[in-house]
Amino acid sequence: MDSTYQSRLEDLDPQDLEAIALIYDNIRTLRRSKKNRSSTDKQLAADFDQHLQDVMSSLSQEIEAEEETGAVGGLGKGGCIVRAKVRLMEILVQKMGEY
Repeated sequence: MDSTYQSRLEDLDPQDLEAIALIYDNIRTLRRSKKNRSSTDKQLAADFDQHLQDVMSSLSQEIEAEEETGAVGGLGKGGCIVRAKVRLMEILVQKMGEY
């Protein structure tokens, strides 16, 4: 793996969050057209917001612990970020599975 790719993988920037949000919006659109209920759409939006807050809070705590102790399960800061990206994508899989 080249260093540029690894560096990009271990960073969490607004483009990453935007890409996940766009995919989630597509899932919301699919579900809206199937069920045509605004309450479902509002719940999906609330679910995403809560999931994002939970993941970002957890990431913040993990990075803080990393800085204090020097290790979080041996992952380091980059590993914590990669794990957070995976957790952010979990809601995409979950909501598509529900569809």
